Parts: sequence; structure tokens; C-alpha cells
Amino acid sequence: MAFPAACDRLKAAMGALPLHEQSNPFVAALVELVTLQQGRTGFVTLPEFTEVLDRHFPT
Repeated sequence: MAFPAACDRLKAAMGALPLHEQSNPFVAALVELVTLQQGRTGFVTLPEFTEVLDRHFPT
């Protein structure tokens, strides 16, 4: 399956980023969304999407 392989590549790329980069919260949120999407036939629901954003971008 292409999606699990893409998910693995995304996780590997995230791990290669230096910790001090400003993009870390964006990458972490994207990885979490991809992980949620993995194995589903539909999209991540809006409430789930909101929870992910809240975790990575707290107010």
C-alpha cells in the first residue's frame, strides 16, 4: 500500500529535523493527522482535526 509507506517516509523525515526548527509543531501535527488517516477509507473528522491542532498549537 502506498499510504503506509508515505506515512513511514513522513515520520522518518520528521525525525531528521533539528529540534530547534520552527516547523516542528507543523510537522508533528501533520504526522499525527497522517497517522490518524492511515487505514481509513474517509477523512479525519473535523472534531479530530481540531483536537490535533489544539494539541500542537495550544491557545
